[in-house]
Amino acid sequence: MNTYTLLVFTAFFVQNRGDYLTKTIEKLNSGLDFIESHSNEFNFDGLLGVVLAEAQLNNAKTRIKGNEKLLNILDNLSLRCARISNKIKPHLTDRSEKYQLFEKVLLRAEFWMGKIELKRNSLRDFGIYANWTRETVRENRRAEFDGIGTDFCLEELLRGCRVGNVCEQMMFADRVDTGYLLSHRLFYLMIGLNAKCFRDGETAREVIINFCSLMLKEAKTNRALGFPKRDIFMEQVLFCGMRGFDEFLNAFVLDKLFAWQNDEGCYRSEGYWNSIEIRTTNLISYNCTDHSTGLGVAALALHLVHLL
Repeated sequence: MNTYTLLVFTAFFVQNRGDYLTKTIEKLNSGLDFIESHSNEFNFDGLLGVVLAEAQLNNAKTRIKGNEKLLNILDNLSLRCARISNKIKPHLTDRSEKYQLFEKVLLRAEFWMGKIELKRNSLRDFGIYANWTRETVRENRRAEFDGIGTDFCLEELLRGCRVGNVCEQMMFADRVDTGYLLSHRLFYLMIGLNAKCFRDGETAREVIINFCSLMLKEAKTNRALGFPKRDIFMEQVLFCGMRGFDEFLNAFVLDKLFAWQNDEGCYRSEGYWNSIEIRTTNLISYNCTDHSTGLGVAALALHLVHLL
């Protein structure tokens, strides 16, 4: 999306803020209705989306002053998220030591709370991947580096802020990655910053800008090809949006989040993969996935905060 187009969308966003606000709340409630009524189908990745949604709503509550109606809406939504999380947790199937560690740290809304300022037009425009096809987008999904999954590094980090040689190369080497490996590199850095393992200084900010600029290139390519992979787009929107980049927070993105949510309130993932490729994703009712549905709900909550 070029600067002119972004300005047009921004103006439209502001002009139609009330309509978008109402519809975002409606769609968020619809997603939460679905998750609550299908809580036994959700696993770690789907639940994480609910926790991230709760964190965004709680962030908004700290910044809204004097509007009791909006505060009540936010409070009710965040309480719903907390209730749904507590309903899902007993159904988590992987009770390994690794996932108990992930649950202890990452499935707490407090871990994800923090003030992030909106950043306008701050990402670099790398264009699109001109040689990519729809199949390229679908195939480009494994969160691995040299055969090692990103969970290995995440577990290492959460055990005393350790970063071994393999993970230093995987997460911080100067190279161009795509797909889930790229988004998980940002996710890893965000976790390290929240856990105070890394300093939130100029170096971290430059790395984040580079990661999100590359994700914007991939998102624009995905869009140009008709979105053969919605799930990765929503993950990019969520992670880079959580860092405040308005290239991922606009009317175009919200319209896609609205359109992709089905009548039951869940989200399908175009091109389903097995659990080896992305942790514990489940194919659930109505041909949806818990991962996509969690991402959709969290991205809607993030846009609600942006609208407010």
